[in-house]
Amino acid sequence: MKNKPQIIAVTEVKQKYCDSHIESELHIPGYNVFCDLGENKRGIIIYAMKDIKAKQITIANVANANEYVCVELHNKNGNILISCIYRSLSRLDCKNNDNINKLINDIISCKAKFKLIVGDFNFADINWNKWEGHTVASRVRSRNYGSVIFGNYGS
Repeated sequence: MKNKPQIIAVTEVKQKYCDSHIESELHIPGYNVFCDLGENKRGIIIYAMKDIKAKQITIANVANANEYVCVELHNKNGNILISCIYRSLSRLDCKNNDNINKLINDIISCKAKFKLIVGDFNFADINWNKWEGHTVASRVRSRNYGSVIFGNYGS
């Protein structure tokens, strides 16, 4: 590959129902690895090229949120916070949805000048063009999620 990506974010790194893995299998030459590979988690990794000054940070008050990794990149034009989130299909309860929304609000509230949030949110029942769900329950979820996003960034 002629031009390598400077940042790579990956969710669901580990096999489902299997906690065994070898971290060396996840290494990519030329990249630093920032990850959450905890027990009973699918795993998230953010790779940053070694020449980028970066550090993994923890967002306060989100211990009950699904998996996430936040990496702050130091840049002369202002710090960049890259966050990768995984919302498991096995944890779709309202409390977990509230925790994900709080996590996103907390990320957006961080002091970094620029923020990028990526991941797998498993909102398959949301019509992303209209920001609405196909069922009553999914409409409430999409409204709550949409209000977090649009409430912070405008429409």
